[in-house]
Amino acid sequence: MRSRSLRRRFNRVMSLMLVALLTVPWSALASLVDIAVVDIVAPVDSVELAAGGSAPIVIRATITGAQAAESTFKVNTVWTLSGGTWSGSAPVRLVSPPRAAQDPPTVIEVSGVVKVASGQARGSHTAVVSAFDIVNSPGQGGKLADGDDGRYTVNVIQSDSIAPVITTPGNLVVEAAGASGAPATFAASAWDETDGALPVTCTPASGSTFPLGTTTVACSAVDAAGNVGTANFTVTVRDTTAPVLSLPAGIVAEATGPGGAAVGFAASASDLVDGPVSVSYSHQPDSTFALGTTEVRVNATDAAGNTASGSFTVTVRDTTAPVIDPLSDLSMEAAGPGGAIVTFSASASDIVDGGVGVVCVPPSGSTFPLGENEVVCTAMD
Repeated sequence: MRSRSLRRRFNRVMSLMLVALLTVPWSALASLVDIAVVDIVAPVDSVELAAGGSAPIVIRATITGAQAAESTFKVNTVWTLSGGTWSGSAPVRLVSPPRAAQDPPTVIEVSGVVKVASGQARGSHTAVVSAFDIVNSPGQGGKLADGDDGRYTVNVIQSDSIAPVITTPGNLVVEAAGASGAPATFAASAWDETDGALPVTCTPASGSTFPLGTTTVACSAVDAAGNVGTANFTVTVRDTTAPVLSLPAGIVAEATGPGGAAVGFAASASDLVDGPVSVSYSHQPDSTFALGTTEVRVNATDAAGNTASGSFTVTVRDTTAPVIDPLSDLSMEAAGPGGAIVTFSASASDIVDGGVGVVCVPPSGSTFPLGENEVVCTAMD
């Protein structure tokens, strides 16, 4: 009789409890929800999920105590939070085999999932996981009874599906610094509603050398939720700089004939982008320049159509005196006490003017006294 009474007491204390193991890492590794007997207290933990998110769990039933025959029970494996209320679904039936009181706990595990409905407001919500529909074998002792419930807390966080907004400097125009283009520096920034200021990556990067023409710069920023913001702008490198001319100083040349003189010269031009460029003249080198001053205009045009213009002067002058033809000394017989009348002729030529007049003192036809007399002749062009 005592033995039968003791068996009844063991039967009364046998129970089942569902307990939520509340350590669910953000990396979505499976969590555990324990189902345990009376006097087993579940630990308290939480997981963060955004509205519309979910995380896997493992529901664990721990059975202790004596049980004479097989029993079954159910647990819901899907727990959904919507409008602040938890609901369980997708129940599975689990079997608790017979066991003695001194046996190690019987542990039964089943996979589950916790979900947060779209539109769920932020806040902390705790699901209570329990066993139900316990079915004991009829006529057998050691009935299975429900124990403590497992508790699983979900903190609903703000769902971040908005990409960062990128601010660019706008389209840029820079002047070419050489044949390879020009370096361009710029700054771009990004702002995210959740994360605040974010770093921006641009390709090509600020400080890069951009070639002549238009290049698209692509910028992007990524927030903590993986949302990517993008923005583009252009960098245009243009060549509006004219070549630089190198001109001779004013040239002075001596006339070599009535037409003036042939004058040689050279000018050059260099461009930042194209390097040496050809030049054109209004008067060609080694052409004949007339007496006086002539302006020579010089132009140089680069591949972008930029033109440089300049000028210098060529002055042809006549500083060469005429040449008087050689005169021979004359010897005359006196015609009287006053001497003698002497006639003669003199001529001169100039490289510019040709024949020019000659003035002699004393002139031809003058009476020259006895003795040696000097005649000085002059020619002017």
